[in-house]
Amino acid sequence: MVELLIAIAVLTLGIGAVSSTLVTSSSLNRSSREAMIATSAAQNVLETLHAEPFEDVFATYNSSAADDPLGAGSAPGPAFAVPGLDVQVDDPDGFVGEVIMPGPGDLLLEDVGDADLGMPRDLNADGIVDGADHATDYTVLPVRIRVAWRGAAGDQTLEFITTLTRRR
Repeated sequence: MVELLIAIAVLTLGIGAVSSTLVTSSSLNRSSREAMIATSAAQNVLETLHAEPFEDVFATYNSSAADDPLGAGSAPGPAFAVPGLDVQVDDPDGFVGEVIMPGPGDLLLEDVGDADLGMPRDLNADGIVDGADHATDYTVLPVRIRVAWRGAAGDQTLEFITTLTRRR
């Protein structure tokens, strides 16, 4: 009888360990899938930015619809959806993805402090870093593409940072 109780206890522990491993593995698979979706979405946005005429990138992806290159309201703006990812609870715009450039959203500023974007920085190559809006005369454009979602492992964020330059 004692041997039977020991065997049942060992079997119960083994089944518990296997079940725990399966649950953990499932969660890791979901987290990996979410990270892959986020990476793919960020790469697609980056490729789209590169495909835009350089002088239109800021106007196309800033927060103002008034300066959209094909007319007011025609550009996607800074936010983008990512199918398969859930928005974080405290997200103000309801979108998982965001294109971020130096400035408050509708202005392109050189004097913004953002070390990851290499800022402050002379964006129009005039030799001066100032607080003026350079939305129409930039020659380099630092860009952060952020995907922030609520996933299997809690709130997650992925960022790509790059600098676009005028092609000659």
